[in-house]
Amino acid sequence: GDSFSVAFTRWLGDDEARRAGEWIARVLRSYVLMPEPSIDLTDERAARTFLKTLVTPGLRSNGGGNRG
Repeated sequence: GDSFSVAFTRWLGDDEARRAGEWIARVLRSYVLMPEPSIDLTDERAARTFLKTLVTPGLRSNGGGNRG
């Protein structure tokens, strides 16, 4: 999670960035470790679609805490 949190510090406070990093790490790990992944994360188009539909909505702000 901490490895990913750096990517979010531009827009989020430290605690929020840490939580976002942890969440993204868990989501990606769950897809990578599936015996037969339904999403090929080595395919750029499939990875972008995955991020756009499943990951990005989970990271959207609820209206508070944005830095920018």
